Amino acid sequence: ATPEETLATPAKTSNLARAFEGRRGQCRRLPDEDADVVLDELVDSYFATCHEQSQRFRPDVDVLRQRFRDADRETVLNWLVQACDVMGYSDSVLLSTVGLLDRYCAAAAPPPGRRMQTVLLAVLCTALKAVAVQDEVLGHGGNRPLRDQLWHLGQHQVPAEDVLRAERQVLQVLQFDVTGPCPLEFLDALSAPLASPARPADGSPPRYLANFLLQLSMFDAEMYYRYPHAVLAAGALDVALCSLRAAPQVRQCLVEDVARACPDVPDAAGRVQACALELQG
Repeated sequence: ATPEETLATPAKTSNLARAFEGRRGQCRRLPDEDADVVLDELVDSYFATCHEQSQRFRPDVDVLRQRFRDADRETVLNWLVQACDVMGYSDSVLLSTVGLLDRYCAAAAPPPGRRMQTVLLAVLCTALKAVAVQDEVLGHGGNRPLRDQLWHLGQHQVPAEDVLRAERQVLQVLQFDVTGPCPLEFLDALSAPLASPARPADGSPPRYLANFLLQLSMFDAEMYYRYPHAVLAAGALDVALCSLRAAPQVRQCLVEDVARACPDVPDAAGRVQACALELQG
């Protein structure tokens, strides 16, 4: 094909897939690293499927804000951030808990008083089971059973049995659909082209900054759910790349990959830009 024909023909795979494909020549015979080289055949369909699931689980933000007042939600999220930090839980657990809690509160009005603490512990318990690895569930500082962690988080005032009963009610409200992707999963995927064998994606400065912005955005429910989470993650990463003076073509590749994965989002490039501007403001 001529150069003109090549430019006129859309690529069959995303920039993200081509980044994984380019690692085939960098194999170092380390299983954890070399496994990534086969992802070029899977990443595009995985990204699109995650977007579809995320949109399906997206709560009605107007109903959420009516039932779960912004001030109350902020207080709960502040506690949750501190709890996850003290217990050594990952950011995936934090953001997944926020997503499950918002879905629950949009479907069933949050209970008053101490009962809300029990529900929050129940949702956190579900998130730990759904997204955490075994070592993380065992807890910070040693082999601490999950029931002991719940007892500690409840300040020795909320019995584990009450938390487990509340968890059953939460699961029924959520129809046992608790494995939807959180924004961090989109961020990890979009950050993958920035990685190298010497520096994993989760250790890159753009990914660190974008993750910080995502966690700030979750305190504003209206903004957090105004954009599809693939767009939200892309907007956060775009702000990070711009702040770190990344090459324009890197940011362009980011927008192209989101547009490819989210064909249902009109003007995906414009939405990423609008999200980035809002995050900066």
